Amino acid sequence: MSTPAAWTCSRCERRVPAHVAVCRCGNPRGATAITQSDDVAARSEGGLGAATWALLVTGLLAAGGGAYLWQARTPPPAPSTPLIVDDTKASPPSAPVAASAAAAAATPPVTTEPTVGTPLPMSVPAPLPAPAAGEAPARGSIEDVVARALPAVVMVETPGSRGTGFFVAPDVLVTNDHVVGQSTSVTIRLHDGSTRPARVERTVPDVDLAVLRVSGPSAPQVLTLRPADDVRPGQEVIAIGSALGLQSTVTRGIVSAKRLAGTVLLLQTDAAINPGNSGGPLLDRDGQVVGVTTLKMASGAEGLGFAVAADHVRALLDGRPVTSATAGASRGSLAASVPAMTNDTSADGQRTRGQDTYAQNLERLAQHAAQVDAQWARFVATCQPEAARDGDRDWFALAERQTAYAGRDRNCPAWLNDMQRMSREFAVVMRQAGEAARRAGVYPGALRDLRRQHRLDWTGFER
Repeated sequence: MSTPAAWTCSRCERRVPAHVAVCRCGNPRGATAITQSDDVAARSEGGLGAATWALLVTGLLAAGGGAYLWQARTPPPAPSTPLIVDDTKASPPSAPVAASAAAAAATPPVTTEPTVGTPLPMSVPAPLPAPAAGEAPARGSIEDVVARALPAVVMVETPGSRGTGFFVAPDVLVTNDHVVGQSTSVTIRLHDGSTRPARVERTVPDVDLAVLRVSGPSAPQVLTLRPADDVRPGQEVIAIGSALGLQSTVTRGIVSAKRLAGTVLLLQTDAAINPGNSGGPLLDRDGQVVGVTTLKMASGAEGLGFAVAADHVRALLDGRPVTSATAGASRGSLAASVPAMTNDTSADGQRTRGQDTYAQNLERLAQHAAQVDAQWARFVATCQPEAARDGDRDWFALAERQTAYAGRDRNCPAWLNDMQRMSREFAVVMRQAGEAARRAGVYPGALRDLRRQHRLDWTGFER
């Protein structure tokens, strides 16, 4: 054991040499001594000794633990605003609080930038304003207009003709007078293919309109009427009908002009109107009926069709005079904008126009017949049917009778059914065109001569 080299003052913790008995602070010797080896080690490390460091670490740990325990025992400060879990159970604010809330509401809000982590308020778009009273709704596409109108358009079938009609009430239809002819009842074919009987309730030949009534509501959709005052030349129109026996045929054009034909107001249009379209609706872009289509008129002209103005239909349904040129439209507005028809309105003029129209129809039908001829030639070569010599084309007779064949091809029965169907459809269109020409006063001999010119003559077309 080495001799103590110094002693430590218990008051000021100074190292005092061993030969000095009293510290400079006046404290006498009596503290723990530090050996010379410890003193040398401490100096060589440039800091405190190991024992001193151990005491310091122990003290720091004890102080930290005490502070933690003290903080855990101290309750948190009361919040400045009470936390309400259930708004329904919160007590109403006292008078001072209500007054301060009213003052805060009266004070303009101060806009500040949101801090990080603060959710931004949700932006709720304002609803679109409703259209004003009397304002027209936004127009849909042509596809939407047609889709809404098609269920209201039907095919009208009689023993001698086929045309179109449309519902104006759940059990009331409108069509052309020349479509129903002398029939007292007709068959209507709805858009879904089902059929209903309908009786002819009223006809007005002077305006070429007829009203049909079905027993019990049958219309999934009805069409509304628009007066001629709302129709302007150049506006777009849509014609729906059964062109050449093809139901739900849609064509589009414009209103070319308004015309007065005697006492009848007509809308001239360039929309394609063919046999079978007669009695169908001429619609505007809002899906309302502006006219009832008729056959095309005039010789050698394309894009020249006419429709009876919906004003006449409205008068017919209301029980008012139908043959008035205005039929509910203001005569003053029509006088300046509606020129009279310059065509000859005499019986001879009507006959000439009817004959020209019939000739145009036969030209188109002859083109269709040529296509059927090609199919008939292949059928004859394969199935060897018996020949029929009572018409310009052998397949005309298939519309009214069965035909035997000698061919052994397994497709012959189905092929024969297709040929019979095409023959019947062709016969219907031919009879309809002939009936319209006869109503115009065209002589039967003139009709027969025109059919022979186009190889379209057959006695069955005159029945």
